[in-house]
Amino acid sequence: MDFKLIRKSLNDLKCLNPGEFSYRALDTVLRVSGLHRRIFKPGWMSDEAVLQAFGNHFVSRADLCQYLRSRKNVTFFFPPESRDEYKKDLNKIFPGQREVLLKSARKVLEHRFDLLGKQYNFGNAVDWHCAEDGNRWPLNHWGTLHITGRNGLGDLRPLWELNRHQQFYILGRAYWWTGDERYAEEFVSQLKSWFRDNPPELGINWQSNLEIAVRSVSWLWAYHFFLQSATLDDETLFDLVRAFLHSASHLDRHISFSRYCMRNNHYIGDAAGLALIAQTFPELKQAKSWKRKAFKILYDELRRQVYADGVNWEQALCYHRFVLYFYLLVFRMEHLNGGEIPLYIWSYLEKMFEVVMWVSKPEGSVPMVGDSDDGVAVLLGNESLKDLRPVLATGAIMFGRGDFKFVARQISEETFWLFGINVLEQWNELQGKAPGQNLRSFNTGGLYVARSGWDTNGYYLLFKNGPHSTFHAHADQLHVELAAYGQDLLIDPGTYIYNASPHWRNFFRGTHAHNTLVVDGQSQSVPHRAFRWLEVAKPFNAQVCAGERVQWMWGGHSGYERLADPVTHQRGILNVTGEYAVVFDELNAGNNHHYEFNFHFPPGKTEFCHDQCKYTSKNNSVGLVIYPIDFDKKVCDVVEGQMEPCIQGWVSYHYGVREPAPVFRCSTEVSGAWHTGFVLWPFSADVKKPVISEQKRSSQEEPVMFTIKHGNVVDLICYAGNAEINYEVGQDVTTDSKAIFYRSSINGQSSHLFAVKGTKILIDRVINLAGSWRYVELNIQDRTAFLKCDIFSDIELTSKYIDDLEAGEDLLVNQVSSENWIISKKSA
Repeated sequence: MDFKLIRKSLNDLKCLNPGEFSYRALDTVLRVSGLHRRIFKPGWMSDEAVLQAFGNHFVSRADLCQYLRSRKNVTFFFPPESRDEYKKDLNKIFPGQREVLLKSARKVLEHRFDLLGKQYNFGNAVDWHCAEDGNRWPLNHWGTLHITGRNGLGDLRPLWELNRHQQFYILGRAYWWTGDERYAEEFVSQLKSWFRDNPPELGINWQSNLEIAVRSVSWLWAYHFFLQSATLDDETLFDLVRAFLHSASHLDRHISFSRYCMRNNHYIGDAAGLALIAQTFPELKQAKSWKRKAFKILYDELRRQVYADGVNWEQALCYHRFVLYFYLLVFRMEHLNGGEIPLYIWSYLEKMFEVVMWVSKPEGSVPMVGDSDDGVAVLLGNESLKDLRPVLATGAIMFGRGDFKFVARQISEETFWLFGINVLEQWNELQGKAPGQNLRSFNTGGLYVARSGWDTNGYYLLFKNGPHSTFHAHADQLHVELAAYGQDLLIDPGTYIYNASPHWRNFFRGTHAHNTLVVDGQSQSVPHRAFRWLEVAKPFNAQVCAGERVQWMWGGHSGYERLADPVTHQRGILNVTGEYAVVFDELNAGNNHHYEFNFHFPPGKTEFCHDQCKYTSKNNSVGLVIYPIDFDKKVCDVVEGQMEPCIQGWVSYHYGVREPAPVFRCSTEVSGAWHTGFVLWPFSADVKKPVISEQKRSSQEEPVMFTIKHGNVVDLICYAGNAEINYEVGQDVTTDSKAIFYRSSINGQSSHLFAVKGTKILIDRVINLAGSWRYVELNIQDRTAFLKCDIFSDIELTSKYIDDLEAGEDLLVNQVSSENWIISKKSA
């Protein structure tokens, strides 16, 4: 008896809800019995069937094709007859992009493709079924093929990327930029080749609804790119329409599989593909029913799969953009053709663009949070797929948002194709303005971003503590990323691979591959197969205190409460805007546990000496120093490109490609309650490293206290965790606050105070605060102070070093005497 197989099968059942279990059981019966082949009959439909699908309004291929080339009842993103006008504007607006595009187009002409880490050089003919190690996927009915297990032929993702036909965007754009018929000829040649080698319902390229949908979107754009080309003869055009019919019919009949078994971006993508075919060919008899079904799915799933704050529920920023563009394409198309769209659709999409703006790093790239496979719904520019600025340029035009324009910096070719030839005028009329905040909390989606500003050299910190989704999330609760001076400093190592090499798959999505804590060598969430989880770490309610100069972000998760001796991990981040951050970790357990803290750097130089780890970027211009608190209790080392005894020290910037990258690792064994921390200090050539002095603790329950001397100031920092006690910070400060930051000059003059969750702060001979607050921030300059706080009850401030006190708009200030003020909340 194979107990491993039995256990795996039981775990499979554990991951399924009743609906998915029932559908998969039915699907298995259909596959085994051969009924799949009867429902999804292989082979191309006849010419007569195609004409009948159009209601027999056309008598021949030529009749239908002539109508399609001349009709005016459907508006696409660009008019197919306006190529000369577009050619002129493309070359005028984007002169630097022409050669980049044509270089890519030459590779397509030569059948050379670089897709997801795989390089294909096919020579004379593209092999649409190639597999790893020289194998080929058989041309069997898709219902009999298994993409994993005994019949699997390696990772399918690169092959499916080839068969998404997004090279047709390159050929189509090159054709419109130049008018060179070679690009139209290559499109027709590849299309005919694909039709010949991929009869409907036969082969691996009909196995996935999503692949059919994405390919259909590529075909729709290519259809309009080449519709007026003499090279696109009636025979090929008619065959393309026939392929649209087969694709839509398959999606219509099989979309229920996605509803029950792939209810994520797949379900949305399937519906978008079906909707766009119906929108493009409203003359089809089934167009109305297809559109009605697709729109209902899109309406329902937007509220189900996108949180109210705009974050996609899959907890993967690559898929956030993927889903956003499916909606953008469908509803932009509907808007162009006079359709009515519920207002909440636009509200959700605008919020999704806001998420993109905030999570984009200073140079515009997307953090590799969650799964990232470089997949896009549409490919209309030369920019890196990691670059979010073209997305924001599109959002700026779509919603008239000057902040989106400011962050995008320039109009993109993508935006030009999506909004038409007059888009440059709209762009120039829109006034760009920097977003007014330095901290944004997406509380439902669990993303928190702090920045010093919006220039490319700005300081950026991302903190993650959100709900764990079923498919594309990683075990990354309390993960933190950092960038400064134009460089990434702490990163998410990415995804690398999906359906092959389970050990690599589980490393990259596991806790060891993120900037957070590993307990007893185990991942926060327990993975199963390539996309499922047996146990997931649930987040605690996060807390954010948004000071002007200092911010506090705090969260926790339940991932290690499943252990025999449960462990609770909570993390707080004290962020000093534009300067540095301090990470505090609080552990609560009964017995002894092994704790491992990991910090992942981009490729570069890393060294550990004395009591700190120093990372320097490849160009030696900037870096990050990490100072472990409680260093004497930790065993620290740097790991890079390690395979044994466990995988560690790798990064994957592109799907299918990995490279060594350094990881700073701190380990220790502790029993009971314990809190500790790390100072994260970015540096550049003109920023000197600080001097950090830690106050030793007599027990692990005592608060963490240390000073940071840098420049002409001294920062006093303390973290007491959840212990509600009075304690002294150094010789001058007494408080019961959970965390406190106090900055003074070298000569002792107070300048800044920030405290979280407390009732009193006494700074000897300088400041006395009493009351009850969630947080309080006091900035003092030249005897004038500004107070910002979130208070539970009135607070009293006493100081002989303050003459004037100003406060936030939500506060009332009552000066009782020359040295005493009462601060209260304004009535709602």
